Amino acid sequence: MVTGLTVNSKVNVPQDYARAARARCDTLFRIGTYHRGVPITNSSEETPTYEMIDDLNILEGSLSYIYNIKHSMELIKNGIYHLRNTQHTVKIMVPGQKIYMQFLFYKYFVSFPQPLIICEGRTDNIYLKYGIRHLSDLYPHLGHDADNGFKPTITLFSYKNNVHRILELTGGSGTLQKFMGNYTKNMKRYQHRPLYQPVIMLIDNDSAVTDLKGNLKKLFDVDVSLISTEPFYHLTDNLYLIKTPEKGASGTSCIEDCFDDGLKATLLEGKSFNPEKNLDPEAHYGKGPFAEKVVVPNANEIDWEGFRPLLDRISAVIGHYVPPASATLAKAA
Repeated sequence: MVTGLTVNSKVNVPQDYARAARARCDTLFRIGTYHRGVPITNSSEETPTYEMIDDLNILEGSLSYIYNIKHSMELIKNGIYHLRNTQHTVKIMVPGQKIYMQFLFYKYFVSFPQPLIICEGRTDNIYLKYGIRHLSDLYPHLGHDADNGFKPTITLFSYKNNVHRILELTGGSGTLQKFMGNYTKNMKRYQHRPLYQPVIMLIDNDSAVTDLKGNLKKLFDVDVSLISTEPFYHLTDNLYLIKTPEKGASGTSCIEDCFDDGLKATLLEGKSFNPEKNLDPEAHYGKGPFAEKVVVPNANEIDWEGFRPLLDRISAVIGHYVPPASATLAKAA
């Protein structure tokens, strides 16, 4: 045993520690609380009692610790440890990962305290973050100024940490298709389902819609097309879908269409902006540089009015969603 880890043929987490974390998750998923590891009563008593808590950060710390130790060992075993901090996709299922995935699903989609928006990628998050901030006078329910700065009242699912990799939500319509396809099945795992807030998938009204269209009809009996104009589509439980507002006769649009043509005409090192995946790198630059080198530095000068129809759709979901009665009672308690 070295610094709390077992060191035999490989470095590992003690079995008792991992079993205790699994047991706490099981209790959390059943009743919404779990026991703290240290007994309240004196250890000399035959039946010690434990404090029941609902602080997800403590349990997440244990699960993250277990996962990272085991994942590192698997990377070493497979000779790819050097890829651990890169953008390369390293898909290795390790012991303890399944319960960690279940916990993260519970945290973000079952019991999250704010409306959660899942975009197709990180650049969409950047646009929405600044759009909400600069239109906060019109949408104070999405965010407002506070003493310590701007305070959003919605959360954008992050593509900057390991959570999206563990949940296999790595961006694009393909991972969203798998996510929504498994949503109902995954939700049934939890007896405690407060569903405080809606989970909103936001997609471009382009090939993403055509990719998802069949499954949306098959799984949820929801008709979505490039020319359908509903502000949102309620799929199941607290899961919703919205698409970027339709443009022209074809309806095709992407989130970058919320910006005016002048901004999209900005040149970077003589190259023009092209939002398509297959672009000529000699003549064009893509969504990443547009978000980071055009939008972010000029956020205060940009006209954000074009984002109002999209924020209207997000607001419509929040206004439509009604959590279960059990969630209302739990919040009151």
